[in-house]
Amino acid sequence: MSVLYSFGDDGSYGYAAGLIQGGDSNLYGTTYHGGSLGFGKVFKLDLSGNFSVLHNFDGDSGGANPSYGLIQTDDGNFYGTTLGGGSNDAGTIFKLDTSDNFSIVYDFDGQANGGNPGAGLFKGNDGNIYGITSSGGQYGGGTFFRLIDSPIALESSANPSLRGQRVTFTATVTGNSPTGSVRFLKGTKSLGSVPLIGGVARLSTSRLKIGSHSITAVYSGDANNASVTSAPLVQVIRAATKKEPRARPRGNWGQGNR
Repeated sequence: MSVLYSFGDDGSYGYAAGLIQGGDSNLYGTTYHGGSLGFGKVFKLDLSGNFSVLHNFDGDSGGANPSYGLIQTDDGNFYGTTLGGGSNDAGTIFKLDTSDNFSIVYDFDGQANGGNPGAGLFKGNDGNIYGITSSGGQYGGGTFFRLIDSPIALESSANPSLRGQRVTFTATVTGNSPTGSVRFLKGTKSLGSVPLIGGVARLSTSRLKIGSHSITAVYSGDANNASVTSAPLVQVIRAATKKEPRARPRGNWGQGNR
């Protein structure tokens, strides 16, 4: 056995939180206490023993006291929970992206949506993140929750719409000041690529045929943001209704009939 790193110099110690090995082979974890602000931290340790702090929790809106370690999703981002802190002081779900940028993904309310996460997160086969809380919920005994965290949202200006009607698809990308472009797809066929301006890209079309079409938006990514594909949006196109012919008046009004 060899010791790679010893905790305690800043008051840090773990709280039953295991390590995870990331896709880059480095080890990642959390401490319940310590860090520069005393409310825990997220750290990285390479296999040579080089240690670095990725984030210090502030005990306030940024969360406090991570208790159950991290998971890594297919896009390379890390997710975890804090037992306390957040906007409602009921715990948070946080994310560290592939550039080590920290963000709060969800603030528990301590009421209907639960509070104080009571176990580690796990990734389901559907790609979503699941977990439990130790308090809140309908009966006060906690909740079982699912988190769908997508940094790209796709909306339609009219759904359903009529054949020949112009429909505008809007993709909104969140993240670290994202730049680049968004490609809009109908199934696997490209509808066009649009530059991202202020985190928003829009594409308009009137060429969709009658039926249901699966529309997705694919963000290209940049130096600070990973590429990502939106959840599918089902756009329904209906046939335009024909105007009923105007009824003709009875009788020959041109000849003075009444």
